[in-house]
Amino acid sequence: MTAAGDITEGLEGISIEAKRKYIPSDSGTLAQFWIRLVRISTALGNILRFHYRANGPKPSVEDIEVC
Repeated sequence: MTAAGDITEGLEGISIEAKRKYIPSDSGTLAQFWIRLVRISTALGNILRFHYRANGPKPSVEDIEVC
């Protein structure tokens, strides 16, 4: 999974003027929040996939523990 450092590392090639104009000063914190949002979305997607199957078998104990 992507880490916050991957996002901030990609900003190093941007000119200083463009950074001042378009990138928030606290972009490291925003990157960390973005990664948390992605992880939460992945977890919620897994929960929905395991517990709300239309025509599949009920989730096993192992499936529930993974969530």
